[in-house]
Amino acid sequence: MVDLQDWPLQMLVLNCHGHHQKMKKRHSYFGFAVLLWIIFSASTGVEAQSSTEGFISIDCGMAGNHSYVDGITSIHYASDDRFTDAGINYNISEVYSTPSLANQQLLTLRSFPDGARNCYTLKPLVKGQKYLVRAAFLYGNYDGEDDATAGTPLQFDVHLGVDLWRRVNVSGPSNLTTAEALFVAAAEFAWVCLVNTGGGVPFISSLELRPLKAALYSNVTAEQPLALHWRLNLGGTTLVRYPEDDYDRLWEPLQEPFWGTISTTWPIVSGDDDQFEAPSVVLQTAATTDADTPLSFSFRDDTALLEFYFALHFAEVELLPPNASRLFDLYLNSQLAVRGYRPPYLSAGYIYNVHPLTGSSKYEFVLNSSLSSTLPPILNALEVYYAMNLRENATDANDGMYPRFSLFD
Repeated sequence: MVDLQDWPLQMLVLNCHGHHQKMKKRHSYFGFAVLLWIIFSASTGVEAQSSTEGFISIDCGMAGNHSYVDGITSIHYASDDRFTDAGINYNISEVYSTPSLANQQLLTLRSFPDGARNCYTLKPLVKGQKYLVRAAFLYGNYDGEDDATAGTPLQFDVHLGVDLWRRVNVSGPSNLTTAEALFVAAAEFAWVCLVNTGGGVPFISSLELRPLKAALYSNVTAEQPLALHWRLNLGGTTLVRYPEDDYDRLWEPLQEPFWGTISTTWPIVSGDDDQFEAPSVVLQTAATTDADTPLSFSFRDDTALLEFYFALHFAEVELLPPNASRLFDLYLNSQLAVRGYRPPYLSAGYIYNVHPLTGSSKYEFVLNSSLSSTLPPILNALEVYYAMNLRENATDANDGMYPRFSLFD
């Protein structure tokens, strides 16, 4: 366990046999209230059973009583008729119904021209169960008004229960906007509400809900839902979701020309106490640099008010010879957070914070090779969330409440 607020620093390692090993204490100072854990998963992992039990998959705007099985994911989608009694169904313009529009759910939408607040009721849920909920918005000039432009975007709010989830900002007819959150169900249903803030008629293309294991994402509690800012599959070339991810999380691929990629075809094993269960196919690729170049990424919060949670995912994908080693140090805003991290071979490892990062306008992570390392750092995947504790009175007239993200800048 690495406590960067109280120090002295102490690292808790679960080795491949599950025993605890404490490393030498070091004294330093760090200004953020953040607690990092480093977990090496057990070499004998548990294979999850892929199932859509508990999935709610809504194709908004589709004709009532219609349903289909998605050709890409094999997930069953249904009309939204039984989840809301308001709104008007539309098809997007044929101009944007092109073969490149892979998701069938984006061809239709439901628009809500009447009323300040219109809600979907997602049910049945299990009270106390942890869930992922995701919404998608594609304008597609469905109304023929060409309303969504960079100069005059469509804007409206989406709430999860009483919490402000996302300000949707649609700046073009083909610009897809998504919102995702993790929450604990307070009842046997959950409300997702679209709120007209005067910036245009709210609409929605799809709404999806997925149950999560209770052990996943320990930062998500009944009092604290988390909104997704970014989930990246570094070194990957295609979007990963169900069935490769049992929870149908979307892992966006990212490759940059100025860093390299290493990969393996061997499966990556997760332990039975894994807090994130990143898919094997995501961990099979990693971004890397040359030995003299740090691996870095950053994100901004111009309000300096949001509370962030992150997870960095690692797995060594190369069988290193005896004279080679890969160890690196993690710096957060120029302060040493973790020293001498060694990614576990063909096994899922991760670093995450228990207490939030807050109070800064920029958070920069840098991975530097340790002095004794012969190989550069790697990063297989990353997730960034922020606490969704903004109530209705926290609504801002601009989009500045949401963080901005840049990689390796």
